[in-house]
Amino acid sequence: MAEDRGDGGGAPTSSAQEDEDLRDVSAELSRLLAQLARTPEAEVDVAAGWTPALKPGDVVAGRFELRRELGRGGFGVVYEALDRELGREVAFKAVLPGRRVASRDADWVQREAKAVACLNHPNIVTLHDLGAAPSGPYLIFELLRGETLAKRMRRGPFAPREAIALATQVARVLDHAHRAGVVHRDLKPGNVFLCEGGRVKVLDFGLAHLFGRGGPVSGGTPAYMAPEQWRSEPGDERSDLFSLGVLLHRMLAGGVPYPVSRDGSRERSAAEQPGPPPELPKGVAPERVRRLVRRLLEKDPARRPQRAADVLAELERVQRRLDGKTARARAAWAGGLLALAFAGALAWEAFAPPSVPFVVAVADFDNGTGERDMDGLSGLLTTSLEQSRQLQILPRWRLLSLVRELKLPDSSRIEGDVARSLARAAGAKVLLRGAARRVGDAYAIELEAVDPVADRGMFSLVERAPMKAGVFGALDRIADGVRRKLHDATEEGRPLDRTVTASIEAYRAYWAGVDCLERPSAGGSWISAGRCAVHFQEALARDPGFALASYQLAFLLYTEDRPREDVDANVQAALRGVDRMPAREAALVRAWAAHVAGRDDEALETYRSVLRDFPDDRQALYLAGHVLFVARRWAEAVPYLEKTLQVDPGAEWPLDDLVTALAVLRRRDELTSLVDRSERAPPAPARSHAVVRARVWLGDTAGAVAAAREAVEQGWGPAAELDLAGALFVTGELAEAEAVLESVRAQQPTDGGTAYALARAMGAQGRIADGLDVIDRQARIADQSYEWVPHYVRAMYVAGSAEPKEVWREAASAHALDPSGASELAVVLAMRGDLEHAAKLAGDLAPGSAAAEELAAMVAWRTGDAEEAAARLAAVEAHDPWPPGVPPPAYLLAEVSAGMQDWRGTLAAVERFRALWPRGVSGAWTLPRASYLAALAHERLGDADAARGEARRLAGWLRHADRGHRLAEDARTLRKRLGP
Repeated sequence: MAEDRGDGGGAPTSSAQEDEDLRDVSAELSRLLAQLARTPEAEVDVAAGWTPALKPGDVVAGRFELRRELGRGGFGVVYEALDRELGREVAFKAVLPGRRVASRDADWVQREAKAVACLNHPNIVTLHDLGAAPSGPYLIFELLRGETLAKRMRRGPFAPREAIALATQVARVLDHAHRAGVVHRDLKPGNVFLCEGGRVKVLDFGLAHLFGRGGPVSGGTPAYMAPEQWRSEPGDERSDLFSLGVLLHRMLAGGVPYPVSRDGSRERSAAEQPGPPPELPKGVAPERVRRLVRRLLEKDPARRPQRAADVLAELERVQRRLDGKTARARAAWAGGLLALAFAGALAWEAFAPPSVPFVVAVADFDNGTGERDMDGLSGLLTTSLEQSRQLQILPRWRLLSLVRELKLPDSSRIEGDVARSLARAAGAKVLLRGAARRVGDAYAIELEAVDPVADRGMFSLVERAPMKAGVFGALDRIADGVRRKLHDATEEGRPLDRTVTASIEAYRAYWAGVDCLERPSAGGSWISAGRCAVHFQEALARDPGFALASYQLAFLLYTEDRPREDVDANVQAALRGVDRMPAREAALVRAWAAHVAGRDDEALETYRSVLRDFPDDRQALYLAGHVLFVARRWAEAVPYLEKTLQVDPGAEWPLDDLVTALAVLRRRDELTSLVDRSERAPPAPARSHAVVRARVWLGDTAGAVAAAREAVEQGWGPAAELDLAGALFVTGELAEAEAVLESVRAQQPTDGGTAYALARAMGAQGRIADGLDVIDRQARIADQSYEWVPHYVRAMYVAGSAEPKEVWREAASAHALDPSGASELAVVLAMRGDLEHAAKLAGDLAPGSAAAEELAAMVAWRTGDAEEAAARLAAVEAHDPWPPGVPPPAYLLAEVSAGMQDWRGTLAAVERFRALWPRGVSGAWTLPRASYLAALAHERLGDADAARGEARRLAGWLRHADRGHRLAEDARTLRKRLGP
């Protein structure tokens, strides 16, 4: 606590003068402690009525005029006072006599007093002066305006942003004090003051220990004391961190985590009992905050964070995420949704929805049967009601999206007050709330329709089923009843057991799969579609004729590039049941079957027909955009993907496609705007993924790495770690990228993408042998339906470093197994000058494809027409800068430009290449080789410093390269020529 005599400026004091002032303050504080030690202990506690012989109007020490009592604390009474000598308002604390310092020796008192006097921090209330008067000892503090945290807590829980901001300031104080060797030991709401300007001040810092009285020897307030304080142990910095955890818990949840009760004459805390620390409810704070609070509340000090600095760093990371974003995000996204809706109404006028009398939301059924198979009844009811042309049934994904938009607690259930809030927000006129009950061997299906705005009942329906199989008929009758009550003229819908499935068990598994697809981030790693496939496989095991489950499984298998025969089998199974499906679902199945068969125009027309009837159908919108995206028809895909995100701002897979489409189209302004909107929106794994990739495409590699690190710290699983590894690879942090990939590999050892990314990071460091070992190990556990793939990968992996004959050996093996799959290797064979073997593979390339055009460019280059090669590559890059299966055209253009000694062109091509998200294994040689070409270009253009920088970085990458690695030898020669 800094001494502040209120001199108001003047020349700075010397270090010697500061030391002398410090000695004066600590000596005065020591004398005051000694006096307190000699004072008989008061018979009653402050709270019980102790009052010093003072009253407003008194003047103490001829200087401090008391004006009014402000409050009573653990060891004194506080008055507002006027310091007549300096003309300023102060807080005058009359200290309760009888402090427990008599047992302490003089050296301890002196050390503690000096440490307290040393504290000087903007979040610690300043101790101006101290002394003793006939009325007793006193302390003079700065006068604060505002309220204590205790008073604020009486108004209820805090918003996460407010609680974190407050706790961050307290943690700064703890870090400062603990570094000085001072522990508070009585951190509680009454000792935290919320100033009018927003600053937090911690009161009585260090004084609770010096003036501690009664209870455990280390002082403290029961509900906020750590277990070691209850055991009368001295405690240390970790005791303060425990109290901070209690503060955070109470701010967020509204109650203390460890209640205190009285056992006879002794108070007892739940913190003294064995067992894990309590958990904050999910809805009150992000998982990262709940995890921190749980650690702070550990009963064993060794299991808590050991330093306030670590807690502060974590809180600051969270605060950067929350501070200032919540209000802006809500306003921005609300405004953005209105603007997008208006723009969408203009751009999609052809899909204007028909006028409907009722918008209906369906809450999740209350399953009172105790039977898991009855969990998906709301989905069955929705499917039945969707057959109506006069009711607009809100799809479940829309309600789940609103959960994210409204920042409601994340949940897999839509029920209770949450369901009513979502229905209101979505503009529903009716909310249907159902329940299933077991009545002996029979089942009762109950439905209540309520007005979500007025919160009043509209009507109710009850149907009984004599057995579980009869539930479908009961739901059909419920749906017909709803239509009649809402004056819908649609004829009775087709029975659910014919349009969907006759097995309630199969539907329950199907429902779990749909929920998985609608909430991909719920599993922690949003791209793990295989996690969803198992549900549809279970549904088909229970009902092999379940056509909708076959459709969903066909979609997942196709997007995961699984064996084509498995995809086709499920497509055909779905088509066999298409005539029994509702019209919308039947159209979606036919469209996807056309896409899988290569009839994209037919698929698109079918999706458009769905959108004419259901203009906001998220699945039709996304799949139409995805079909165009896969066909590399970027500009056509963008409106569909944007419309999908207008309909469902929380959609995850469309966001990933849109980032890539805008990036390859070089629509930087739109991509930047998308990043800004994503960063303002509630945090989600897919949004983080989009931001990381977009920042790489925009050239902000440092921002990409920072965003990826934050996603990993959020605990968003292997997908976030893979994003971090990709961003690190682009940035050139290859060793760290490799370490991250090794970690992911340990978590998902069978994932081929992770294995190939790891090999790529090793190869870029010149460790080709290590990378090949990873590739070979992956081949031994891979799906044997793709025997050609390991040969293809090996050929592409060594294409930039091995002799052409070695490349051909692997390419020939791949070609023998799958001529079409191996055809793209013709590009790298031609690049290396092996035109004869390249020609053997070229026949299976699709005419006009990026690979075919790159091959033509490489042939032109190797036959002496570099200008033709450059022109062809520029055309490929303009159309598709990121084609799959072949090296990026920008990289090949850098090679051709360097061969032409067009050094400025070389640098420009390298820069464009470096702004591409890495994929495939060719990065094992394209990344380091691009750096080598850039160094040569800088050298030839006379920029020696830039050349040396590139050469140093390249040498750093290749310092552990395999013996005989050609590029490593070239890099050493270059660096020697350029000098240090």
